[in-house]
Amino acid sequence: MGSFGPGIAGAILSAREGRLREWLSGFARWRMGWKGVAAIALPLPLSVLALTLALGYAPVPQDGVPSALFFATIFPAVVFNGVATAIMGAGPLGEEGGWRGYLLPRLLDRMGEIPASLLIGVIWSAWHLPVMAMVPEWRDGLSFAFYLPAYTVTVMGLSMLMTRIWLLARRSTLAAIWMHGLINALGNIAFNAKLWGGDWSSEANLLHFTAAIWLAAIVLHFVRPRDEKQPVG
Repeated sequence: MGSFGPGIAGAILSAREGRLREWLSGFARWRMGWKGVAAIALPLPLSVLALTLALGYAPVPQDGVPSALFFATIFPAVVFNGVATAIMGAGPLGEEGGWRGYLLPRLLDRMGEIPASLLIGVIWSAWHLPVMAMVPEWRDGLSFAFYLPAYTVTVMGLSMLMTRIWLLARRSTLAAIWMHGLINALGNIAFNAKLWGGDWSSEANLLHFTAAIWLAAIVLHFVRPRDEKQPVG
């Protein structure tokens, strides 16, 4: 239930401001063309795939499945798995009403895209601080001293990526929910030692995912529809 805290807060604050209908409309808005869909489905999975190959990761044998078939199926499958994760996972549904549905449009008007995205990334990371501190399994057994700064930088990159998706989809919370689901699904397979063999440590695996996220965020930063309104700042 705690995962719905940001969304509930966004609904309450929107109602107090007389903008609840506007907040709710974000969950139904889907005014993106092929660029918006491609922005969700391609950059991050392709970025992870590129680093997987460049850094020498190889698929761990899975019941005799050929390596080529493993590569050809696991990354496309995660795009569709992201839809299921978005619908079934409390994180995408519960959080996006707060982060992108409420907080992002207000910070964009005051700060501009990059500062607003980075600030939300810090807040988004801090939101996970209790579970991060209390549940070592949540951070894959990595030390808290390493995981906290690494995770924060990771989520700041994710926030940059999510802002671009949200803007490409004409301020759609629904698109952000799908992207959040894809991130959760991809995070379960990216540089996972159970799926990929390599001479890298668990810490390096996380940093590689961080690098893939920032690469995708930088690429998407330059993808802008002609009619997009540029925020001041």
